[in-house]
Amino acid sequence: MENFVTALEKFFYEVIGQLLPGMFLLVGLFFVLPGDFAEEFRPTGQFEIWVFLAVSYCFGAALAALGQYFFIPVYTKSAQVIFNRFFKKEEIDESEIKKLLVSNKGLNKKLENEDSYKIISNRFKGVRSLRTLRNVAMSSIDGADKETTVRLMFISLLSQGVATSILILTVVSVVSIWIDEIYPIFGAILASVLILLLGVALALPFVLREREFFARARRLPLDCYIATLESSAESESISQDFRKVIYLSGGHRSGWQDFIVRSAGRFEFIDPSKNGLSDSKAYTSWDLYSIDKCDIVFAYFESTNPSGYGLALEVGYAAAKGKHVIFVDEKSESDQNLSKYIKIIREASDAVFESIDEGVNYLKSLP
Repeated sequence: MENFVTALEKFFYEVIGQLLPGMFLLVGLFFVLPGDFAEEFRPTGQFEIWVFLAVSYCFGAALAALGQYFFIPVYTKSAQVIFNRFFKKEEIDESEIKKLLVSNKGLNKKLENEDSYKIISNRFKGVRSLRTLRNVAMSSIDGADKETTVRLMFISLLSQGVATSILILTVVSVVSIWIDEIYPIFGAILASVLILLLGVALALPFVLREREFFARARRLPLDCYIATLESSAESESISQDFRKVIYLSGGHRSGWQDFIVRSAGRFEFIDPSKNGLSDSKAYTSWDLYSIDKCDIVFAYFESTNPSGYGLALEVGYAAAKGKHVIFVDEKSESDQNLSKYIKIIREASDAVFESIDEGVNYLKSLP
């Protein structure tokens, strides 16, 4: 029932979001087109009013496509060129308008660099389309978040339609000036420039509003989905046949994780070496979130590990979270100078072993 109500609300918003801009455009054309032409298409009877509403909706649907694929991209691109031409880089970086005047491609790129997208794309491997992942997230969040997203999409669609209508009316007004030939050449040029400037200025607040709410509507489902994952981490562990979750902390080159999985396969394993993330902020957030989700951290400090800084962070974080930490220390034997610094990791661990076989045997003995 909840999905039906949300779908109905989305349908209603889409109709209104396209109908109103279409009506705005038709009414605007009545004022900017030549008088004789406009008089012929003025609705008088009830049937003509219904036709007017139907045509308005069709025009609104066309405006949505034109705005998304032509007018808004051209507007934002032109604005970026103007900003880069007439303002210093420091002023551009600090400008709120500049931050909002971003293309769809720029918004997608920004979202794809955020943790929420990388976590979800890693969870659904093989699905790289941001639109598809967003739809997956939309289907997994609760009704209130869906309704909020739908409303944001409505505001974005309505603002896009109005902005596109203003820009189209601006173009039509300029063309009509040259068709009517009521101005001398210099007067026509001056009037055209003034109308263009006025149209661009009037469209600006609606473009900014469309960009702002479009970005929010794209991001909100991803953020809500991550919040859902975090709140349901405990229930996920229970749903996996009550198997304990083991986080494998250590180097990513030797493939020791596969040995652990083969040797103690009755557990559920989280292997950060296979998360596919390269951005430091993204994989750090992923690692810490995974430790929150796990029951046991199996930390293997192999002799070929160059530093162990990441392992030390993960063990310390796990200990602070009350996780059961198994620490296998093969580094102290090969590097006596480093051994005194490893003591703090050993003290933070619940079980310490000198070889990976001993650590695996202990892991297999756990209930």
